[in-house]
Amino acid sequence: VRDGKVVVVGRSHLRALRLDDGKPAWERYVPLPAGAVPTGRCLLSDAYCYLPLSSGEVAAYDLATGDLVARSHAVGDHVPGNLISCDTGVISQTAEGVFRYPLLQQREDELRVALQDNPEDKEILAQLGEVLLFRGSVAQAVEHLSAIDDEQNTERIRSLLASALLHGVRSDLERFAELAARADSLIKDPAMRVKYLRELAAAHERRGDIKEAFATYLRIMEQGHEMDTLEHVAASRAVRRDRWLVARINELWHDADADTRQWIVAQCQPYVDKDPRHVLKFFPAHPAAGELRLQVAIEEIEQSHWNIAEQMLLSLMHTAEDDLKCEVVMQLARNALGAGQLDSAAAYYQRLREQYGEHRFRNGKTGSEICDLALSSKIPASAVDYLSIWPAKDVKSTSEKKGRSSSYYYPIRVENDHAWAPKTTGIRVDSVGRNVMGHDQTGNKQWHISLRNIQGQSNPYSGANYRQARTCSRGSRHILWLGSRITVLDVQGNKATEVWSQDTLGELAQDMRLLQMRMMRAQMRGMPSPFPAGELRPFAVAGDTVVYHADRRLVAVNINDGKVLWERNRFAEECDLYGDDQMVVVTPRGSDEAVFLSVWDGRELGRRAMPPMEERIATLGRRVLHWSKDNTGRVLKLLDPWTGDDRWRQVFSLRAQPWFINGLAVVMEPTGDVVAIDAHSGEPEARLKLPEAPGLESIYVLGERGAYSLIVNMPLGAEEEAGGMFVNQFGNQVATSLPVNGRAYGIDLQQAKSLWSATVKNQLVSIDQPTRLPSLIFANFSRRYEQQENGSMRSISHFEMLVLDKRNGKVLHQETDKQYRYPHMMSYEADLKNATITIRDQQNAVTIYMDSNSAAAKSQKAA
Repeated sequence: VRDGKVVVVGRSHLRALRLDDGKPAWERYVPLPAGAVPTGRCLLSDAYCYLPLSSGEVAAYDLATGDLVARSHAVGDHVPGNLISCDTGVISQTAEGVFRYPLLQQREDELRVALQDNPEDKEILAQLGEVLLFRGSVAQAVEHLSAIDDEQNTERIRSLLASALLHGVRSDLERFAELAARADSLIKDPAMRVKYLRELAAAHERRGDIKEAFATYLRIMEQGHEMDTLEHVAASRAVRRDRWLVARINELWHDADADTRQWIVAQCQPYVDKDPRHVLKFFPAHPAAGELRLQVAIEEIEQSHWNIAEQMLLSLMHTAEDDLKCEVVMQLARNALGAGQLDSAAAYYQRLREQYGEHRFRNGKTGSEICDLALSSKIPASAVDYLSIWPAKDVKSTSEKKGRSSSYYYPIRVENDHAWAPKTTGIRVDSVGRNVMGHDQTGNKQWHISLRNIQGQSNPYSGANYRQARTCSRGSRHILWLGSRITVLDVQGNKATEVWSQDTLGELAQDMRLLQMRMMRAQMRGMPSPFPAGELRPFAVAGDTVVYHADRRLVAVNINDGKVLWERNRFAEECDLYGDDQMVVVTPRGSDEAVFLSVWDGRELGRRAMPPMEERIATLGRRVLHWSKDNTGRVLKLLDPWTGDDRWRQVFSLRAQPWFINGLAVVMEPTGDVVAIDAHSGEPEARLKLPEAPGLESIYVLGERGAYSLIVNMPLGAEEEAGGMFVNQFGNQVATSLPVNGRAYGIDLQQAKSLWSATVKNQLVSIDQPTRLPSLIFANFSRRYEQQENGSMRSISHFEMLVLDKRNGKVLHQETDKQYRYPHMMSYEADLKNATITIRDQQNAVTIYMDSNSAAAKSQKAA
């Protein structure tokens, strides 16, 4: 406290409050120097606040304005600690000892006396210039150091002069403009040159001179010096140099008027002509970036660089306008076909027909013509009409015990980076988090990989805690969160490669007590939400950037190599992450406020109100598909929490229930009215009428394109209920297994009609089961409690499986068992040639023969 001001020092900034009323005494919070944090108690004089920093400096702040007026390096390698004044010096007390530093004025007087005896001593001259600089007399320091003959300019003097220029430009560009023009000849060190150019550009920005600032950023880009270097730009944030540069250029573009933007585009044209990739890297906001990215992606396709092209096109899908997006879909189809990913190619070509059928593309063909040509000559029928190719002739089934138990593999919730992107892979992980297996949408094993060990770490989220595991698929790249690690796999055909892995526990791995407490909290949270945005997502994919939560840090890495792009600390222990190509949205558990960060450099852009997690169905970019209740009933809307605007909004009755699948929001009313809404536009895609569902509790939708199954949970009539009481054993452990008690319907959204219905009681359904099998599989292990004559309750193990034909609702297989079986660990195998489907759990294998006259069925019958 000094002169009626209370100075408050934080980890990343300091501020002053008026003692009499608590109002701010300075106009703003004053940030600490980049990368530095306080290391002790500050010292207040009549005019200044002296603050010790972790950078080995003492920073002097003007108590009247809060301005940083000087930064003095401590003697030697000591980091200053608590500061107190003592006669003609300052005492610093740290954990290592007590040190005395002389005052700068005293040191300056000593050096001037020494110069009288040795007026040409370069070391004394340099020390005097250094003292003037550290004292905050930047102009005197520059004048003193510049006056030394060029022949006497040692590296030390040049370095001091560069530091003086840097301080001068930071504090008063106008005053030091003439000397700043000499910086190229004075600053030889590339790192110091970049640092100086950054301060120069920032000075131009403060003056509002966007053109000069942009020209200076172009000079930094041309320097190309250690662009992948991670630098502290604030006490709690470090950013890679190239990402910092992208963020600054984008900010200038955002603030520029029309004439200035035209000038900026003209300055970039030589770089566009020379290497468009360079422009895309440093100036993604360039107005021609979409066309340039498409051009480069096509070049990569021509060179068979399938993965590079795919990632570029997927990034473009999030940002392209509609007239360009159709071309992107066509190139994604071409790329998938060239890479041999026939299922993905078929999905992209069918989207061309459905959404752009009449649109004429740049090659002169319509979407329907392009699709018909590909499907008739290059893509097999099994990738398109995948259900009707299965026979259904006098179906038979068998169930037999296996000879041995197989390894536990837990299903992981898989989400696509883009809502309508084809989902071609299901993923499972074993109980120790080391072996990962992928299967196609017929259930057949596609690939297997054993992950590399991360030194000094084991996976804590085993067994039931695999509800914590998540996967986001971005084309052939799959980002896996396994609790203690985040891993990116590249999948090409039947081969998976571990691209990179990062530890997510940090110091938490060394404290088993805290680790066990976190595991216990996860176990006690009960039933996981069935909605993608209803559970904490510990990582987000934003363009080519993956941002993940590691203990109390946020780390952003490149999806292709895992290299750190930026990182921030001081976040809550558990946060939900999502975002788009511009922003990452961070919401601590239980908070109603989200922090919006720039995806480029991690700086905070602002804070906004966020709906409760239980009201969030899904996220589309930075928007939230929000399901809430008001005076009119239930409201479904696509909310942009950054602007607070609703892109669209629809109202339903209080008893209506929602689901989200493949970019569609499906809502059912108790009256039986069902509507499927395009989640991006809010336009209805289909409406159909089902029987009334009084007491409607929830709905699920499974499948893809025309072959959807709608499951309706509701109280059943007395004639449909079974006696006794059931308690599910596994329903609250795995996010992909959901309880079912009601009716199942086969629906065709393209023709807006119901195909069949069936009663399903006391079951679980796995929402990650293969979509390209003709079977809809329910299985549950429960405890059935029956009351005895003496009034006590008797517990009976009860396993039940029900398999329906999703084309017509007929029962393909049904069984009950008193064994202890695991419904959420089932695997599937399909053999189209022999028309068989095999469903395996820990103890049993069920084989369904879709054609009783097939060779496989006859062989089984003979056996």
